Amino acid sequence: MLPGPTSTQTIVALGFKVGGPNLAYLTLLIWCLPGVTMLTLFGLSISYLDQQSFSLNFLKLIQPMAVGFVWYAAFRISQLVVSTRIGFLLMFLSALAAYVFRSPWVFPLVVVGGGMVTSFQFHKQPKEENKQINIRWGNFILFVGVLVGAAVLGAITRALPIRLFENFYRNGSFIFGGGRF
Repeated sequence: MLPGPTSTQTIVALGFKVGGPNLAYLTLLIWCLPGVTMLTLFGLSISYLDQQSFSLNFLKLIQPMAVGFVWYAAFRISQLVVSTRIGFLLMFLSALAAYVFRSPWVFPLVVVGGGMVTSFQFHKQPKEENKQINIRWGNFILFVGVLVGAAVLGAITRALPIRLFENFYRNGSFIFGGGRF
């Protein structure tokens, strides 16, 4: 398994199936800990090198490379996923909205808006009758509580660590499908 949204969801689902929510949370923590540790150490190393007046000019190449990788990945996935005119229009409008409106709320609004538009397109799908869905509200409430609590606390205190946590938590919940326990 390679790191990424699918592998993370798979490993957490296995933990959940074997041991419930607590093992799912522990599995997620153990799965993410090596990457988080390495990236944190890298960030601290760069900060230390900057304080020691070490030339960081080589880092100027990272942003253009990252833009190129993200653009290529978006292009490839759009070829695989976007197959209708409405899908292409939603992709274009979402990219335009993210470029024009630089707010942290654009991404969640674009996701919800795109979901609403596509839900009207799939009204011909067969309905599953007599299939009861068991929603575990405690996990959902915990997920939303941490999200809202971090946002409010970050807005009140303006503390950088809290705002960083909220930003990563919010974006990671969309990228990695958080709250799907």
